[in-house]
Amino acid sequence: NQEAGISSTIDHQDYYQNSAQYQYQNQFQNQFQNSGINPITSSTLEEIVEEQPEYPHEVIAVSIEKLYLMNDEYWYNIICKLSTNIVRSLWRCYKDFFNFQKLLLEAYPAEAGEFNKKNRIIPFIPGPVVTVTENLATQRLEVLEKYLNELIKLPDHISKSTLVISLFDMTQENDKQFTTEEYIQLFSSNSNS
Repeated sequence: NQEAGISSTIDHQDYYQNSAQYQYQNQFQNQFQNSGINPITSSTLEEIVEEQPEYPHEVIAVSIEKLYLMNDEYWYNIICKLSTNIVRSLWRCYKDFFNFQKLLLEAYPAEAGEFNKKNRIIPFIPGPVVTVTENLATQRLEVLEKYLNELIKLPDHISKSTLVISLFDMTQENDKQFTTEEYIQLFSSNSNS
């Protein structure tokens, strides 16, 4: 039966990915249910997936621009450029990254090094801590930016997966989307003010 387990790894990855996507969306919905932030719902995600091609877009560049303390939690402002000439300004807290990482490892066990640690290609992020200071949150900014840049450079079956793309979806009330030209114009006008 070990041979069957090896030959059906790809089928299991599809199962894990679908399971992880569902868990990720439910985790987002539960997390922001009482915060006034509107997450994408699993039914909305299903509609998006049905309407779009397998790889509707890819994230081609990402950086973390700012860090804010809001409701006793540090939030990171992610700027990502999509292959569709769109720039998004997104807000995520550290537990979003950590919970996403757990789902990613579950969705891609071979790439996570579960079967052979030497084959791990999914980047690492540190686990959560009880007390987060501004200094720690600032240090995490660099770690998370490196993590996101490594994530988008993974092979297509991971970097263009619905799970990874969902991390860069518009899920927060303060998330914004611009064309590249609008973003450049906005950035230029803000820096001249």
